[in-house]
Amino acid sequence: MNVDLMIHSAAQLVTCASPRGHRQAGPKRAAAMADVGAIPGGAVAISDDKIVATGPTDELRAHYAGHKTIDASGCVVCPGFVD
Repeated sequence: MNVDLMIHSAAQLVTCASPRGHRQAGPKRAAAMADVGAIPGGAVAISDDKIVATGPTDELRAHYAGHKTIDASGCVVCPGFVD
């Protein structure tokens, strides 16, 4: 799938998401807040000003091609998830 922007190869991608397969639905609470959802070597796919996917760079590159790309090597990326 083509996306407008792919930010890739981040030293860490901080998503604040619950771990995959976690039982808790909805926002994190209590002890779960300690896990920042960091993904080493992470990437973000963006299309139409919306984040469409986050995950390891290799995984996202297998599914998405960015019209524009940003190499975030050595950087921490904290995408702006806003409801």
